[in-house]
Amino acid sequence: MSKVTVISAYYNRAALVERTVRGIESQTYTDYIAHFVDDGSQDSTFAELKKFQSSKVRVTTQANSGFTTTIAKVIEETDSEYIAVQGSGDISYPTRLERQVAYLDTHPDVAAVGCHRVRASELDGSEEIQRPAVAQDVKRQFLTTNPFSQGEVMMRRSAYEAAGGYRSFFIYRQDLDLWMRICEHGRLAVIPEVLYKCFYLLDSVSHNPEKAVLAALFRDFAVYCSRERMEGRPDPLERYGPSAALLRPRSTVLATQLAFAARRRALQGYLDDARYLIGAAANEAATPSVRLTQSLLRSAGLWRGLRLLRTGKRIAQRK
Repeated sequence: MSKVTVISAYYNRAALVERTVRGIESQTYTDYIAHFVDDGSQDSTFAELKKFQSSKVRVTTQANSGFTTTIAKVIEETDSEYIAVQGSGDISYPTRLERQVAYLDTHPDVAAVGCHRVRASELDGSEEIQRPAVAQDVKRQFLTTNPFSQGEVMMRRSAYEAAGGYRSFFIYRQDLDLWMRICEHGRLAVIPEVLYKCFYLLDSVSHNPEKAVLAALFRDFAVYCSRERMEGRPDPLERYGPSAALLRPRSTVLATQLAFAARRRALQGYLDDARYLIGAAANEAATPSVRLTQSLLRSAGLWRGLRLLRTGKRIAQRK
């Protein structure tokens, strides 16, 4: 039995296989088995993964099942003490596993540990270092922000199982739902070192308005479930099943967030996306931000002008 199980699920990301697998192969910590799963890809992802199969890297393929089901299945079929999620296409720096294992070994009260990370955008080639921190009241922190990006987290199997594991209902934001339940069974922590590089991909959720709205709704439902537990009431999803999503109260916070996303997409020149997002926001709640954005979007020329102005400022700054 290895001490660490590393899990990464792929769907149509053949070009991103090598950098991720090479990152795991270069780890200074060696007591691990990495499971790379091709989740029914339509491209050559499985063939690319097979090139790296070894005693440390196990490669499998399956009919498309989705991220949540795939990760949960591998966890159920393994028995390591620690579980490390690995984002497909992302890079773990050589000491990631070593540092996270050492932290969990020396902090038995910690259920899951993340790290600082580099966030690279394939949209414009930019990079930034993200230095998240876990608040003392992490349960309330999760209601507004998530210090983890999922791909860089290592968790204690005992805490994962005590929390009930990933829930298949969450096709998006399954990580947030899990962390909000895991923190009820142990502390969460972030190692203040850059050990991971995550990529903001062109096919990411935020670039697709329909997926972005779904992700926002799943996030809000996860927060609703957490609030109910914090108030001493049963978890709605556990009590009522998927129909519990119908009980989620409308959220002015969510509506405002979607309105902001709509304005951002409009400034980027994607007016159809902006209109879709503001429609979803209005369906959630008619906040002042929603009404303002609706009014502004009636004038497509205004957004084109603002975009040209912003582009001109960027060019001037580069000069």
